[in-house]
Amino acid sequence: MQKLPTAAEQTKRANELEKEAFALYGLLPYANGPAMTGVKKGLANFGPAAFGSIRKEDIGWEK
Repeated sequence: MQKLPTAAEQTKRANELEKEAFALYGLLPYANGPAMTGVKKGLANFGPAAFGSIRKEDIGWEK
């Protein structure tokens, strides 16, 4: 792609590659859907965290 001299040629080639990719894979996800979690009242540090990570030793019950 970077070796093609013009933006028009790059766009044309990108569209061709996109058709090839969709022929192989059908749908390409671009984002994760929302995560919903149900827990008992009082549970701390557990549930959806987007791109974060929660250490297992930090999960527990509120005092």
